[in-house]
Amino acid sequence: MSDIATLVAFLTGDPLVRVYELNKVPERPEHPYVVLSLSHAAPGPATSDGHKSTPKRIVARAFARTADGLEEVCAALDGRLNGRALPLPDSPVAEFEMSTDVDRDAATTGVLGSLMTYKF
Repeated sequence: MSDIATLVAFLTGDPLVRVYELNKVPERPEHPYVVLSLSHAAPGPATSDGHKSTPKRIVARAFARTADGLEEVCAALDGRLNGRALPLPDSPVAEFEMSTDVDRDAATTGVLGSLMTYKF
């Protein structure tokens, strides 16, 4: 199983009942839902031997129709990721990195969204 598929399975469960990989979201998903992707974070500082580690980043985009729904999903994501060992090789620990303000997408009848990232 790929890292992203493992993370989707790890995160899926009440109240995160709909967690999808990027580019695998149904055409008309029910709300609330989360879209996950992985990217590389900026390289960390170099060690004395010149080695720089490049951590990975979990990018989680949460969507809901109400502010309460979005808050619940974001809190559940943070509770399952921040400071927790991930079910990946070497059991890396996810660390909260940043989140965006809530935005409302007028093109999708006012769906609320927020983005959160975690390094590991």
